[in-house]
Amino acid sequence: LVVLVVLVSALPPLPEKRVGILYEGWHAYAAQAYQNVSTHFHGPQLTVEDVIRSNGGYQLSDILQKYNLLGPAQNFYYQATPQPGYYCIYRRGPGDNYVLPDCENIQAITTKHAQQLWSAGIDYVAVD
Repeated sequence: LVVLVVLVSALPPLPEKRVGILYEGWHAYAAQAYQNVSTHFHGPQLTVEDVIRSNGGYQLSDILQKYNLLGPAQNFYYQATPQPGYYCIYRRGPGDNYVLPDCENIQAITTKHAQQLWSAGIDYVAVD
């Protein structure tokens, strides 16, 4: 405890206002479903934004439901296409019995996110 007090007192004072963000890692199921739309069904990977901008050309059900992938996606939709594409950051841990494969490019994605958060002035990240 004494060491902790010394270390904390040696830090510069924190700014009065701090900005944090909740970082969710739910993308695995949705990313896998979107990949299946493209790979197995050769369909377009649509987002909610695509449906809205289609002026009636697409319906919400055209995103995942028509491929029976709404359940496997855990009812998550992408609102817009992420800049790096439909990624996920899931890696199976010891004892995990999930049916999803490990995601690709996890280190590149999380490194890019860390750089973006740092550049945006985010002081802390809470990870779910």
